[in-house]
Amino acid sequence: MNKKPIGYGVGVGVAFLLGVAVGAAGSSASDTTPTATETTVTAPAEPAETVTETVEVSETPQSCKVALTNAAKIINNSAEFAEIMVRYPDMVQAALAAGMDPYLTGLEGVTADLNRATADINVVTGKLEDIGPKFQAARDECLGS
Repeated sequence: MNKKPIGYGVGVGVAFLLGVAVGAAGSSASDTTPTATETTVTAPAEPAETVTETVEVSETPQSCKVALTNAAKIINNSAEFAEIMVRYPDMVQAALAAGMDPYLTGLEGVTADLNRATADINVVTGKLEDIGPKFQAARDECLGS
């Protein structure tokens, strides 16, 4: 008699049980017919139609460009004016201290500093007086166009 080892029989039994379990998991009681796998193929989309449009772009009117340029000058001159004005409190304090000195030590120097600052303000004020009406005229023309 040809005897097989016990492990052989156990291995065959386990394989059989696994086959039954896998087969049962893959099908339900109501569905015993095998199903084919469906594959969906999507056709490539048609290229979009190219549409060419002509768009008119208006150029910025010259009066608007002049108004913007003059506005920038006004801002710069205003900043220059503010820088000069920041120096005034220290100069006024120095002038008061010099005026309280019985010998008026330093009064001439402080007076010279105040005169220079005043001259600088007059220069900036002149620039603003020149630019202001030009800006206003260009702005009004720009807004009217």
